Amino acid sequence: EFRRVLFRSLILSYLDEMQGKIDGFKDVEKILSKYPINYLPEEFVRGISVLGKAEIVLEPFDVMWDSVKAIENAKEKVLVVNKDIVNREFAQIAFKKCLEGIKVLSIVDSASVPERIEMHADIVKDMEIEGENLLSLKENFTVRSYSNIPLNLIVTDGIAAGISLPDLKSENSLNPAFKSEDQEFIEWVEGIFKSYWERGEPLSW
Repeated sequence: EFRRVLFRSLILSYLDEMQGKIDGFKDVEKILSKYPINYLPEEFVRGISVLGKAEIVLEPFDVMWDSVKAIENAKEKVLVVNKDIVNREFAQIAFKKCLEGIKVLSIVDSASVPERIEMHADIVKDMEIEGENLLSLKENFTVRSYSNIPLNLIVTDGIAAGISLPDLKSENSLNPAFKSEDQEFIEWVEGIFKSYWERGEPLSW
């Protein structure tokens, strides 16, 4: 009798969990019908239901603002994939945080590399970063490039993550975006980052 009650309890718990995923996925499904994500590795497409646990962010400004706040609040490590947004404010904050000791691992689209290197050099000059500080900055701010990177993402300290899954035919690479502090969602986004990081080209700047 005890085993039967326990089994029934586990089944009900599982169904409740699945119902939450299904309910949360309805709005996501509508968005993904407009924005194909066949550019994601197959194992991550299979895990797409985690988007049902995330908040949908549709305004490009809000996506950028959330990214700036995420890097400002970082304590240990930030993972970033940046498709085509070359943002000086974000880079300045990232440099400042790296000088304070946090690690930033960044993947950028190969086509944007010349513009980014020029921007980095200009920021280093303006912030008067030199000597040991410059060495520390370059050690803590690691960049790899990837040709035609399809998305943007950020993971902060393993406790919060955001990702945009744009239509590759659109000029806007920030929509739609999803953010969450749910651990399963974070691990899914981290996995996507690692898959591109492993295939990225180390970049000196």
